Amino acid sequence: MTRGSGGTEQWRFETGDWVKSSPTVVDGTVYVGSYDDCVYALSASDGTEQWRVETGDSVRSSPAVADGTVYVGSQDGYVYALSASDGTEQWRFETGGQVVSSPTVADGTVYVGSQDGNVYALDVTDGAERWRFEASHDVTASPAVVDGTVYVGSQDMVGDPANSLVDFYALDAADGHQRWSHGTRFTSPGSATVADDTVLVATDSGILYGLAVGDGAVRWPVRANDSAEPTVVRGQSIPAVADDTVFVAAGSELHALSLSALGTDRSALRWRYEADLTISSSATVAGDAVFVGSSDGRVYGLDAADGTERWRFRTDDMVYSAPTVVDGTLYVGSTDGRVYALGAGVLGSSRDTRVRQRILGHHDR
Repeated sequence: MTRGSGGTEQWRFETGDWVKSSPTVVDGTVYVGSYDDCVYALSASDGTEQWRVETGDSVRSSPAVADGTVYVGSQDGYVYALSASDGTEQWRFETGGQVVSSPTVADGTVYVGSQDGNVYALDVTDGAERWRFEASHDVTASPAVVDGTVYVGSQDMVGDPANSLVDFYALDAADGHQRWSHGTRFTSPGSATVADDTVLVATDSGILYGLAVGDGAVRWPVRANDSAEPTVVRGQSIPAVADDTVFVAAGSELHALSLSALGTDRSALRWRYEADLTISSSATVAGDAVFVGSSDGRVYGLDAADGTERWRFRTDDMVYSAPTVVDGTLYVGSTDGRVYALGAGVLGSSRDTRVRQRILGHHDR
């Protein structure tokens, strides 16, 4: 495949339904789920299908790949372990609810949430349950596992969204005991990233929280816009941190905030970029650019330093899938049912905390 300029389509692959799953790219293969109930392995160079595995329901979860095995959840309530080479099922683990949480693999353990209200720790080799933690609400979040601690949120998915309860937890990765928790009435998918001893949690109300990794103390809440009534963020937007900058979505805007200035004064905002509609995916940073998807059906490539738009690419429907960049090519899904490979217009691969911590889509570079 010849690397194209920014926003140039390299190939597309048609699945049978929405693709909200974020691509994981390992050893020249793109792994991604679809609402057509399948997990796909595609050639990163030309999009050729290498294999597919049918689950019992939609696959919104983003695959995690480690040591030749693909771990992914399905809305049929199972966590699957599949051979990365041919899709052969190694094991499956049944939870009591839909699994839209994306698994995170660390130190021989698969960490994943379920809408049965539990966070699970499973052995990578056979799926044996090592421990489970009963949260207060559904767990749709993707766990962040850093330095022996699992950071994950749960959310009341039944009540009035305006008064939805969210609890965020820090759990011991070895045995699942709760180290601390933080509660808020603001709605949030509960997914987070960790930077500079701070857990970053973006809420649907446009507020970015910084919680101390040690005890969950609130270091700062920052409203992501200046209006009295914050714009509601939709989708599972996770903060991405690179070069002392936090990239986080708030409504139709992507904000770049200085990590070092957060909590000190309002000069933290470096720039903001406004898309045509709600920014519905998490961002990724590669080279000197940041990339994000929107419900206007577009993928945007922006200058990471000042937010200048470099390019935009239009799909035929909304982009909830978080882009992953590998060797200058961007991989992303759309609810038009397709997976796209686009020229990123930069050299290198995704290097932000979301991808490096393997929270929602990752690569092996």
